[in-house]
Amino acid sequence: MSDLISTVEKHFSGKRILVCGDLIADQFMTGSVTRMSREAPVQILNHLETETRPGGAANAAANVAALGAEPVLVGVIGADATRDLLIAALNAESISAEEVLVTSTVSTTCKLRIFASSEKDNSKQVIRVDYGKCDSIDAAVTEELLTTIVRLMPSVDAVILSDYGYGVVSERVAAVVIELAKERNVPVVVDSRFGLKN
Repeated sequence: MSDLISTVEKHFSGKRILVCGDLIADQFMTGSVTRMSREAPVQILNHLETETRPGGAANAAANVAALGAEPVLVGVIGADATRDLLIAALNAESISAEEVLVTSTVSTTCKLRIFASSEKDNSKQVIRVDYGKCDSIDAAVTEELLTTIVRLMPSVDAVILSDYGYGVVSERVAAVVIELAKERNVPVVVDSRFGLKN
């Protein structure tokens, strides 16, 4: 196994990989339950901690970095507090958010998973709360995104399109990225829950 890891790291070392897609703040809230609420028949969670990690395309970038390559992350996030948490999580993984577009026209997507434990049970997920869902990006923002991709494409060795259905990887963006990559003989890997028509 160690030989395989070493081979993979050698293959990725020194490579720049463009990661384009939907950026998500994955949050994990943990706590313990010791009593029921008097307001409703629900348990009361005593909060222990909330951790934010890179999710969606940001997680793909973290995986690229873990393999020894340099991720060049491109996406769109909102001008909000969740943006700050996501950027801090990226910085903790030594991933630059320099090419990430910030706009007030969207909210940063956040998926909050709540885990509860009790004296009888180990920690388990009880609910997930999603924030900032959107399925389209403003046309002007899309054009700015494409301008960034065109500028970066000559300097990368591969491309990952990470599509979670939040609007960044539109058919137009996918078509332009794939065409530019073909012109430069750059491999493209597509991770999409919905399938691309290119």
